[in-house]
Amino acid sequence: TAAVLLVACGYVIVSAFVYVGPFDVLDIPAWHLAKGSGGELSWAGHWHAAVSLPCLLIAFLRLLWRWCVWTGLLWRISRLPLALVSGHPDRAAGLRFVSYSVRAYAMHGFLLGVVLVGSIANPILYDGVRLDAYAHLFLGFMIFVLMFFVSPVLAFTGNLLKAWRKGVFAYGALADRVGREFELEWLARGRNVDDSALDRQDFSAMADLYSTVATVYAMRPVLIDIGSVLLLIVASTLPFVPLVFLALPIDAVLAKLSDVLL
Repeated sequence: TAAVLLVACGYVIVSAFVYVGPFDVLDIPAWHLAKGSGGELSWAGHWHAAVSLPCLLIAFLRLLWRWCVWTGLLWRISRLPLALVSGHPDRAAGLRFVSYSVRAYAMHGFLLGVVLVGSIANPILYDGVRLDAYAHLFLGFMIFVLMFFVSPVLAFTGNLLKAWRKGVFAYGALADRVGREFELEWLARGRNVDDSALDRQDFSAMADLYSTVATVYAMRPVLIDIGSVLLLIVASTLPFVPLVFLALPIDAVLAKLSDVLL
């Protein structure tokens, strides 16, 4: 049902803008118009309006729909009474695997970058617009990609903060009590230490306990995997690399690289 509605919505939006609503002839490429038609679309223009543009819009709407479903699912799961473990070695109370879902959006970030590069390539290559004129657009695009694709996993921030506070108090109190007993046992005045102390497990138990407590204190309240975020950034930036080489002379690029490396 959602797929059918998305296809219908895509064609309705395109038809409203192209075939129903008025448009300025100067705002569209020349190949969209038939010669001497006074504003009639050419066969290429009709193909773009009836096939290419709807397919692109439907892909965007599908991505938005899947994002809404995924965000809603994570939000509903976060409202459940989750049995989180503050001392979990992933330092995310056992939820770090959820942050790996951001990696699935790397291809979507790449395709969005391709669409953006395609829209600014013509002005740079044929109209003489400088590449740095789109620096703010690139920065805004990267901020949007990060916020859009990373935001679903932030639904668990409240759960992680609650688990962190609970773990800090509980494990901290336990470490304090055990530490006091350990000091009374081994650091009391007049305590005689002989070779039998090497066979006791007190020291290894203390080290294991304090290692767990350190893990609790180092727990991340925000469910973000740095590796996944870097993969998303690289995938979204990759389409801009050919544009840089097309807009800048190759000798200028090599000179900049040599300055940075040497």
